[in-house]
Amino acid sequence: MMKSSEGIAAIYQQARETLLDTIENHEDLTEIQDVIFGQKMKIGNMQLPAVWVTPSPYTPKIIGGHRTQHDMPFDIVVLVKEFEPEKGLKKAQEIVLSIYDVLMKDRTQGGSVSDTLPTRVDPTYEAGNSTQVYWSSIQMTFRIQKKE
Repeated sequence: MMKSSEGIAAIYQQARETLLDTIENHEDLTEIQDVIFGQKMKIGNMQLPAVWVTPSPYTPKIIGGHRTQHDMPFDIVVLVKEFEPEKGLKKAQEIVLSIYDVLMKDRTQGGSVSDTLPTRVDPTYEAGNSTQVYWSSIQMTFRIQKKE
């Protein structure tokens, strides 16, 4: 899908809002209690399980003539609280991989992007010095082609 009339700020905002809306409202992701975008948060202030979405830098690619390809990466981190480490590790992985599955079901995200590309899956870890909070993450990249 080629976007031509919209500026990159509007396109980026639409991709970001589509991602957040999908995570917050999809029927397969109802156990998520909190979704945070890009801001610094203290784990103690989050309702867990939580999803923390942060944008990553990217370099636009000129693909001929007056066209540019924007591969916009978003890191999606799931945090869970669990007293038993094995359960916490598994739960974080299950939730983040459910988000992966939901995003890959409709790779154009309802027509807001050209494609959705999985670019990284990260295993589960303990969060900082906590022995009760665990996280796992994925990076999903939204591709947009734009006339410049």
